[in-house]
Amino acid sequence: MIRLVKTPKPQKKLLIRYVWPVVASVTLSLTTASGFASDGYLQGFSQSIYMGHSFFKPGTKDIELLAPFYGYSRHTQYTQTRGGTNGDPGSLWRDTGDNELVKAEIKKGGVEIIGMTWTGDLADSQFEDYATWIDFILQHNADTFDTFFIQTVWASYYMRPTYDSHRATQDTINAVIQDIVQQLRNAYPQLTILTMPVGEAMSRLWQLYDQGQLGAEIWGVKSDGNRENYLQIDNTGHAGNIMEDTIGLIWQQTIYPETDIRNVANPPNFQYDWTYDIRQLAYDIWKNDPYAHRYNDTPDGDFSAINPGLNDAWYNPDTDGQGFFITIFPGLEAMSLAWFTYDRSEEHTS
Repeated sequence: MIRLVKTPKPQKKLLIRYVWPVVASVTLSLTTASGFASDGYLQGFSQSIYMGHSFFKPGTKDIELLAPFYGYSRHTQYTQTRGGTNGDPGSLWRDTGDNELVKAEIKKGGVEIIGMTWTGDLADSQFEDYATWIDFILQHNADTFDTFFIQTVWASYYMRPTYDSHRATQDTINAVIQDIVQQLRNAYPQLTILTMPVGEAMSRLWQLYDQGQLGAEIWGVKSDGNRENYLQIDNTGHAGNIMEDTIGLIWQQTIYPETDIRNVANPPNFQYDWTYDIRQLAYDIWKNDPYAHRYNDTPDGDFSAINPGLNDAWYNPDTDGQGFFITIFPGLEAMSLAWFTYDRSEEHTS
């Protein structure tokens, strides 16, 4: 492994003085999508398309409120949902005609972001099912398609009636979906491919309830039809109000990471003034999932992504006397990389 460090300030002046000549330089494009699409996470994604089942629906409703409320003025969306396994990627592909519904929207062009979900029906929620959709989207939106995500799900109280069993199942769900996302990243390196980690919220909220931290407004994990006071409202596991509101915040933070949902005031999706700060909870869930971050995210000082924080002269201490000048141009979506070294045949001071 080669270790690069920034050139110390005094030494940097000396090195720059004696660089003669710059041996090689190149300007690299950082993306193949259009400027608007690749900056969609900053300005709002136009022609967002979301398709899934009923566990997916709260996020689609909330992002439609939250994105424009927090200044993402380009945000527009089209949503197609179907109940149960009818909303998984394989079923949606088979059941939607070539010129119907979401396929017709995709064929119009200009699509920048697509979101889907997972059901646990392995026959229709495998890598190949998502890849079929991605290939179709790229066929009609090669110049604009930038981001694809898969929303995680959660188990019902009816099927997993203890916290420990629910937690173990959620860990399995998270791992399966992260594996699919990694396969898709490998297959489509030109795209940003993410998890939307909302399933984690159910386990976290359940644990907080058991610890007595959710406040008097939450009475338990599941009760039929009571959205106001329970995490789940039926045997299927559909979300109560606090879960729905947390889902919306996770969608906002994942799609538009510049928001910092911890600090937003008066979220318009809130259905109650919750005792527990679910804004922090949503942020922590997003932050803790390594697959929920865009490649150009740099949360809390993580400088591993390509960003203007890399602008400087860099060298490897083990091969002192040569290094790189790196300059990132976010507006141009480009990077200039120049390799420098000494000309030892003659000392140049100009």
